[in-house]
Amino acid sequence: RNQSDERWAREIAANVRGAEIVMYSTQSCIYCARARAWLDTHRIAFTECDIERNSACLARYQALGAQGTPTFDVRGVRLLGFSPQDVAEALRHPAPGATPNPTAAGSGAQP
Repeated sequence: RNQSDERWAREIAANVRGAEIVMYSTQSCIYCARARAWLDTHRIAFTECDIERNSACLARYQALGAQGTPTFDVRGVRLLGFSPQDVAEALRHPAPGATPNPTAAGSGAQP
């Protein structure tokens, strides 16, 4: 399990650019806490949006048609629950509106 986690963490870290991972969460959600801990432990950049404390987050969460937390928006792909494998697979798709440019890999600007 740990070796698999490390593999997914490396793939996610290599492919994520800026704020491409958004986690919609609540304070009382134990699964959100576990996802947050995994992402933090593996130093994966993500944005957390608390739907109970932030009305703009709630509006975006509802617009996604989300039905539970954590819900992730990864490059426009909605994921219910947290799976490092699912996040890695979502990051394999080009970002909406992006044009493939292999020479620009790794040069993404941070917000």
